Amino acid sequence: MTKKHLPAFGYIGFGSVLSQIILIRECMVSFYGNELGIGICLAGWLFWTGTGSLIADRIVRTVQDKTKWFYVLLMTAPATVWIQVLLIRFAKPLLDTPAGEYISLTRLTAFSFMALGLGSPIWGMLFTFGSAMASSLRGENASGIKRVYIAETLGSVLGGLLFTFVLVSRVKAFQSISLNLMAGMVLGWNGLLGHRASGPKAPRPGWRRIPSMGIPALLMVAGLFPQLETSVDRIRWRLEGPKMTLLESRDTKYQNLSLLGLDDQVTIFSDGKPAVHIPDTENAETFAHLVMVHSDDPKRVLLIGGTVSGLVRELLKYGIDSLDCVEIDPELVRTAEPFLPDRDRTSLHDSRVRWIHQDGRAFLERTKTRYDAILLNPGIPSTVGQNRFFTLEFFRVTFRRLNPDGIVAFPFPSSADYLGEEMKRFNATIAGTFNAVFSSTLLIPGTNAIWVGSKSRKTRLCVDPDSLSRKFVRNGIPCDYFSEALYTEHLAPDRIAFVESTLRSVTDSRLNTDDSPIAYYHAMLLWNKFLKGDSRIFERLNRVSPTLFTAAVALALICIFFLNWKNPEKRVRAAMNIAMGIGGMSGMVLSLFVMMRFQIAFGSIYESVGALIAANMVGMALGSVLMPGARNRFGLAAAFAALLLLVLSLPWILKGLTPHQPIGFSFLLMTGCGAAMGALFTSINAEVMARSNRTGNAYAFDLIGSSLGALMAGSLLLPVFGFKTACITLAALLSVVSVLSFVSFWKK
Repeated sequence: MTKKHLPAFGYIGFGSVLSQIILIRECMVSFYGNELGIGICLAGWLFWTGTGSLIADRIVRTVQDKTKWFYVLLMTAPATVWIQVLLIRFAKPLLDTPAGEYISLTRLTAFSFMALGLGSPIWGMLFTFGSAMASSLRGENASGIKRVYIAETLGSVLGGLLFTFVLVSRVKAFQSISLNLMAGMVLGWNGLLGHRASGPKAPRPGWRRIPSMGIPALLMVAGLFPQLETSVDRIRWRLEGPKMTLLESRDTKYQNLSLLGLDDQVTIFSDGKPAVHIPDTENAETFAHLVMVHSDDPKRVLLIGGTVSGLVRELLKYGIDSLDCVEIDPELVRTAEPFLPDRDRTSLHDSRVRWIHQDGRAFLERTKTRYDAILLNPGIPSTVGQNRFFTLEFFRVTFRRLNPDGIVAFPFPSSADYLGEEMKRFNATIAGTFNAVFSSTLLIPGTNAIWVGSKSRKTRLCVDPDSLSRKFVRNGIPCDYFSEALYTEHLAPDRIAFVESTLRSVTDSRLNTDDSPIAYYHAMLLWNKFLKGDSRIFERLNRVSPTLFTAAVALALICIFFLNWKNPEKRVRAAMNIAMGIGGMSGMVLSLFVMMRFQIAFGSIYESVGALIAANMVGMALGSVLMPGARNRFGLAAAFAALLLLVLSLPWILKGLTPHQPIGFSFLLMTGCGAAMGALFTSINAEVMARSNRTGNAYAFDLIGSSLGALMAGSLLLPVFGFKTACITLAALLSVVSVLSFVSFWKK
């Protein structure tokens, strides 16, 4: 392989990972923003990329001028990202979904696969054509593909690092797409002109300088994109909410923030979901005074989330000595402050208020401070990131940070009159988990119900509305909306009894834990039900037995293998394809598990996703380099053993991933996952290429398997099986395919 093609091979990974990260972030804003929604988008990307590799594998052998096709595709692939991003950004208007509402899971899946299918196959075709070029230049199929794989992987590392440390905080999505397109166009034109110049009749002088002349023009166009993106956002929001006006939109380290105005109301959308309403005095007063009346003479209070909703002003009315406000994103406070009422803005700068800009859970785990009251307002547990504030582990940490008579409280979606099956299961999971830690609890029913828990085991929380009303009056707290009469309304005994008895009727409710975040799964089904989406498939997944699932998949793989038994070549090829598919699925699930655990330990993954992907790609390159390019059975056995060992040990390794560990531990884990996958790909590819010239075959099955892994990680393996059981399932399947692989070499 001549060195002149190396930059282009590296760009396959660079452009692909940059496009992938941009599209994932767009999906986070336009869709659920949770692991299932992201998994669906990632699955669509990987599926179509693998399909493109398979298509190219069929046609590359009939194409004479592979180099010309390769460089034309190199220029085309990044251009299609424009179409994909615009389709995803306008998904809600196209699907007639108003601003702030979710898209049903079935429509989300169909739309994602449609949008991503418009350009993603080209990235898979690029790898196959590039491998065919490298193989023909070197005369060795396996070693040529290995070098393209390593170059592509190193390009992915560069793309992930560039996005994380340069692009994410300095440029908008359209600018990133434009820079990616510019790189593809320059490399493509240089490659085509160099290819023509190598022919006997092609003109040589001056032609190679033409692409350089276009660079300044492309940079000038890229400079216009901030205004273009703002205009596109205004159109998008106008279509989603015709009466709303986009006031501001920005990407921070942790999220995308959009401020929309409607009459005298301002709503801040976080990743496409309404997060804060300004003003929100009525809800702030209701939450604060229904909770704080249970705390006697509070001096030190902690507020996590909801810091710009008016709660700070209400809590300061209790004569407290200090109020610690934890908000991970300082940009949220800066963005909201100009739109706050004067009294709310003043309260943020009260001398008793201490601002802590770090992850709320990480702060609680590290601090030694004890509080009289902890108020949590993290939102709905519809993502792993938000669910971590509703788990058994988090409630235990909260319990330890309370003074002996301290209280904790948080709101969550519910109903005071009727709980459907989805709502009932969701509420029962939250209730069971909270009651497992706090023996003295109080449920305040409502559309946004409130759980209050007390650390004291000697005294029960007061449920008498009259007593609480008198206490509130004695405190003499002025309010705009809240009054002592509302205690009777919110704490009506029959309403409390109805909700509590309904939740007790759920006998098979599971505890919500970090390792098995079932609450976020129930939250997704709940919102999908509200949207009249079809949840039958996802509801059935919740009842899937891990043992039966593993046995059924293993049996299907064995049947496919033995259907090809009579023909030795087909038998080996089938075994290698199955092994690569299950290996790709396992590698993707492991990587996603590490990323999810990273989110549980450290909070937002919005900024770090590029660096984590880069670490994974570094591992793939290392694993590929360590494996011999030629066929080697010992190397194949070692690759299987390494991946199997990692799968079995990961649940215990992830237990050690806490805020107390260095953040680099996560990146080391991602590198390890990548190394195991890189070694397995190189070994399997060598076996495939020793018997055929299908340059894109192993790559395609790797991606299609990864697609299944991305889809199943958030919908089945994590929320339903949990980390430990999911890893045991993967280990069983890997054991089956490794045995089939070596049985396929039997020569009789």
